[in-house]
Order: sequence, then C-alpha cells, then structure tokens
Amino acid sequence: MRSEPNDLRGQSLIEIIIAVSILIIVATSLIFTVSGSFSTTRLGKEQTQATFLADEGMNAVNSIRNQNFNSLINGDHGLSNSGGIWSFSGTFDKDASGKYTRIATISDVLRDGNGDIAASGGTIDPSTKKITLRVSWYFTPTRNNNVQLEQYFTNWQTSESKGTNGHCSLQANCLALNTSSAHLITNGTQIAGITLGNFDPTASINLNRITASWTGSASIRMNKIRINGIDVWTGSVKSGNTVTISNVSLNPDTRNVPIDFIQFSRNITGSTVNITFIMSDNSSWAAPAINL
Repeated sequence: MRSEPNDLRGQSLIEIIIAVSILIIVATSLIFTVSGSFSTTRLGKEQTQATFLADEGMNAVNSIRNQNFNSLINGDHGLSNSGGIWSFSGTFDKDASGKYTRIATISDVLRDGNGDIAASGGTIDPSTKKITLRVSWYFTPTRNNNVQLEQYFTNWQTSESKGTNGHCSLQANCLALNTSSAHLITNGTQIAGITLGNFDPTASINLNRITASWTGSASIRMNKIRINGIDVWTGSVKSGNTVTISNVSLNPDTRNVPIDFIQFSRNITGSTVNITFIMSDNSSWAAPAINL
C-alpha cells in the first residue's frame, strides 16, 4: 500500500512526457505547414514579378525593332531604358533590387519551301528574328528559378514583310492596335479603351491567343475578355498565362474594333499591364506597357 504514491507519481511523469511529446510533434507540424505556406506564397509573388520583367523585356525588344530592325543582332543582350527609349546594353541586365537577371537572346529564323518556320533544314529569313526572353533568380541559395518567353519579330518596314500585292506575309504586321486610351472601369477591375484593326486592304487577320501579365498581388486573376460585344474568353488565370480566345477575325481595312474590357478578379489600379496578341499564323504583336 505504501508504494501507491510512488506508482502514481511515476504514472503522472509518464503522462507528462507523453503529453509534451505530442505537443512537440504538433508544434513541429504546424511550423512546417506555416513555413511551406509562406514559401508557396513567396514563390508565387516572385514568379509574378519575373513574368512581368520578361514581358517588359519582350516589349522593349519590340520597341527596339520598331526603331531599327537591324539592331536585332544575334546573341545575348541586356536591356537599358534611358528617357523612355529602350536599347541593348551588355549581355544581361538586372532589376533595381538586383535579384532578377534578364537576358534577351536573338537568333535567326529558318523557313521551308512553303514559307513556314522550320526547326532545321530551311533557309534563313533575313526579315524575321526569334526572341527568347529569360528571367532567372535564386529562390534559395541553392534553388535557381526562371521564366522564359519566346516570340518572332519581323521587319515590318521592308517590302518582304508585306508579301505580294500589298498583303502581310505575317498577320501581326497588319494588326492596328491602339492602347493610348486604355483606362479602368467597374471599380478598377476592367481595362477598357483598347481598339484593334487590320491594315491589310484585302485579307482578314485572325486573333487566336492573348498573353497578359501584370504587376500587383499574386492573387489577382484575369477572368474574362470581351471583344466587340462578344465574350471571347472566360476563365481564371494568373499573370503571365496565355489564353486561347474564340477566333476573332478582323476584316480587311478595318479600324476601331473595341476590346470592350479585359476583366480581373480584383482592383488593379496602379498596376502595369503587358499584353501580347498572337495570330492564327503564330505571329505576334506586343502592345506597349499599359500603366493604370
């Protein structure tokens, strides 16, 4: 009978040890859960920023092409902006924080006997260049992430880009795009004021896909595009994604076809938006950055 208190004390000690062990396991599990959630959120934000920098870079190369196509020299290039004018500088550039490295790689384009782009065995097209925009950064000291975009740019100022009889050899060369009146409506959730057109005097051009990226919260989604009164795409995508739209055909010699709105899940006031239009022949045109 005298041993019972000792037995009880021993039993209580075991119970305390078990309880503490359970608490440690639960606390450790919570720490890993919170840490994992934080890492996922941070990665999403960093990918959004990297995608924006890649889109900005592609728009910069587009601007350089518009100044002088001959500036598109094969190789790796950095980008520099002075007084709103983009130019190539070095073999890479970094953002203001120094975290992200951006490289614009320019290469020749081959075409087969039908004039289509070929991976190999074709003839170099002197009026077209392939642009690869790569943005990389270290998510952790041992983990390197990157975002990569590719587009084909043509020398729209040459007769070759117009093809024969005044037609555009690539549809993007005849896209008339005006973003100068772009503005926000519906509590800042929709971009309106963008218009489209077609410079080609006799042939239609067809919009097939749209790529959009934007600054701001990583939780913002694009969820609807309406062109000329028709919802051409509905869904939910993050910044930097390409969506396939119901084929939008622009008749010959057409102007001022409205993009009624591009809708987002949240207010995007203060964001910068980059939009690229991709045609049914896979040619593309990057709009100037839209500051909202």
